[in-house]
Amino acid sequence: MDKNGSNLDEILLKLARAEKHLGDVLTALEGHKRGEVTIAMEKDEVLQVAVQRVHLVPNSSPEVSAIAGDFFSNVRAVLDYIVWQLVLSNPPNEPGPSNQFPITDSSKGFSDQVARKRLRGVAEDAIKIIEALQPYHDRNNPLGLLNRLVNIDKHQTLNVVAVVADNTEVISQSGSFALMLGDEELRDGSVFGDIGIPLNLIPSMFPDFGQRLPSMKMHGTCSLFLAFDDPTAERLEDFRVDRTLQKIYAFVKECVLPRFDGYLRSGSN
Repeated sequence: MDKNGSNLDEILLKLARAEKHLGDVLTALEGHKRGEVTIAMEKDEVLQVAVQRVHLVPNSSPEVSAIAGDFFSNVRAVLDYIVWQLVLSNPPNEPGPSNQFPITDSSKGFSDQVARKRLRGVAEDAIKIIEALQPYHDRNNPLGLLNRLVNIDKHQTLNVVAVVADNTEVISQSGSFALMLGDEELRDGSVFGDIGIPLNLIPSMFPDFGQRLPSMKMHGTCSLFLAFDDPTAERLEDFRVDRTLQKIYAFVKECVLPRFDGYLRSGSN
């Protein structure tokens, strides 16, 4: 393709690859809709407490994280390809290695990116459109989340995906009582109730603790979802893998790409 021709076809190809990876993730998630939960009393020797630990089956799969990483990479490329084409549509400017679609969480951060020549050669009216699409204008804008997740995947490691249970029903091993937890989220590996009993108090409080420990558990069934882990979030519902990817894809396809349609099609072959 001539460098002065439209890159729209290449942008749409990258978007199609992202859609393919999105479909692959949704297929992989089919096996994580229902599961089993065990809440068992355990000794945490590091913290020196006894806790009720949540265990969920099936476990998370690194394959989901890897496929999601491919999705993020292709969506991010769509944004950078747009900037490349914006420069080409504004002759005599030529794009260079500093050009990319900035994603920042503040107006100052955006100004800093412009100063680093991320948008060198882009027409002023197109720069205004890019600035208006920054996530600091709208908390529901998913580009900020895309930026965080793609940078982790590209520069650090696979994004951690947590298994989360809701609509949980458990019964004690003795069968003496049952719990229905409704939509309360239980993360795999978390401490049920966030309560711990200091080990040094157990002998006086529970003299037969050692003998009772194997039977101090509850088991049951639950619905599951996978979410990008955020230890600071009270709930992971907003970080569900399926909804996060769908939201990012829809925003780029329906909100970002159409804003630059005139620029991208103006040089079509």
